[in-house]
Amino acid sequence: MINLVFYKTYIVHNKLLDLFLTFKYYQIFIAPKSTVEFSIFVLLIVLIYISFCYKKFKILFLFIIVFIVLCVFNVRPNVSTITFFDVGQGDSLIFQTRKQETIMVDTGGKEVKTGNIDNHNIAKYHIIPTLKKKRITKIDHLIITHPHADHIGELPYIAQHIRIKKLYINLYSYSKIELIKIKRLCKIN
Repeated sequence: MINLVFYKTYIVHNKLLDLFLTFKYYQIFIAPKSTVEFSIFVLLIVLIYISFCYKKFKILFLFIIVFIVLCVFNVRPNVSTITFFDVGQGDSLIFQTRKQETIMVDTGGKEVKTGNIDNHNIAKYHIIPTLKKKRITKIDHLIITHPHADHIGELPYIAQHIRIKKLYINLYSYSKIELIKIKRLCKIN
């Protein structure tokens, strides 16, 4: 009997876990607020709680709508931000302006030995998740400082997963073969 109870509990647990795991990539970013804005959010939460306790469902619904609208339309920070990525030996950073323009400098990467396949772990496990967390869906300007693998190595993977509007490179730093690869990558993505 005890085994049956534990088994059923385990099944319910797994179904709930599967349900919540479907929402793990959906996040709402609430930008840092001034004291007044923070006070308004706290006041709304208190009013929602009071309305619920006194079963004033019309007012409760109104407060919930106001709260959701404030959260949805106030999701982006109104300040410029810069994020530095830990990409090993190379560099990579992303700069977001107040007008939500995104500028990325270098992509990071590592030297791939002949015969090995690059797994793009830096972009896959560090850069792309951070961009998703910050709700960045496009890069307006990507600046590649020079053609070393630790600065450009993750470009193919990032280009496949994030829309890049403009790519800036110093043409004279690249060989013809490297330029052909970059042009092909730009056409595909």
